[in-house]
Amino acid sequence: MFDFDPSYLLIFAAAGAFVYGAASLFEKQPPAISIRRGGGGSTGWFSSFADRFGANDEGRSDSRLEMLQAGYEATDAVQTFTAIRLLCAVTLPLVTLIMLPLVKSDVSLSATLLLALMSSLIGLVAPATYLRVRRERRQRAVREGLPDVLDLLLVSTEAGLGLDMAILRVGEETIPIHPVLASHLLQVSSELRAGRPRAAAFRGLADRCGIQETTSMVNLLVQSDALGTSMATTLRAFADDMRSHRLLRAEEIGQKITVKLSLILATCFLPALMIAILSPAMINVMASFASR
Repeated sequence: MFDFDPSYLLIFAAAGAFVYGAASLFEKQPPAISIRRGGGGSTGWFSSFADRFGANDEGRSDSRLEMLQAGYEATDAVQTFTAIRLLCAVTLPLVTLIMLPLVKSDVSLSATLLLALMSSLIGLVAPATYLRVRRERRQRAVREGLPDVLDLLLVSTEAGLGLDMAILRVGEETIPIHPVLASHLLQVSSELRAGRPRAAAFRGLADRCGIQETTSMVNLLVQSDALGTSMATTLRAFADDMRSHRLLRAEEIGQKITVKLSLILATCFLPALMIAILSPAMINVMASFASR
């Protein structure tokens, strides 16, 4: 009689996920029209299945935007990231099922399946966690370097340079100290020299950075360019506003220190202090009761 093994279910599910993921990688997709919006629907063999169970156009554009903000600008970055997650989610449980009986033979089947499931979850979550951490690190670098870059842009425009040449010059000069923001500025300069409209290039900068400060700066620069006002005046006003925000952020961090120290004192030092104060009294009370 056939002896059913529950591990076959995990193997079949992993094989099905692998086939679906591999098929979605080879599915034809038209090139993206812009940073936020991609092309039309998919036309591959598995298009109906992908439309039912896969991500829609908005989900793909959001994933593409997250990859851009994390520093991955390749056209197939989303497909590569999906393939890595799928490979980790499938390979890790299979390695666990194969290697665990060789390392420790007395492990039960339920424990082996549980470890395989945990390894599959780790393989699925770990790439997304790495992407989120990398994205937050780059956004923090942009936020910290933006006031310095604004000051340099202000000095360059007041010295007589146009905004396009000022962006190029500041991007080249800030590579050693703010490489992330310098790469964004150099990309904007390349897009402007290639003939892209200034408003579209600036909005692309805001999308790639993904922070509120750059979005506000881009909106201000686009409005100033549309109305024909002085860029130097606009940059000076925004630089002053950035200094105020940086001061407020520093004050906020300083105010949070008291609350964090209070929590540490309440959880760590206060119990030790109470033990040190009450221990002699408790010893005397216990000694007096023992002498009776």
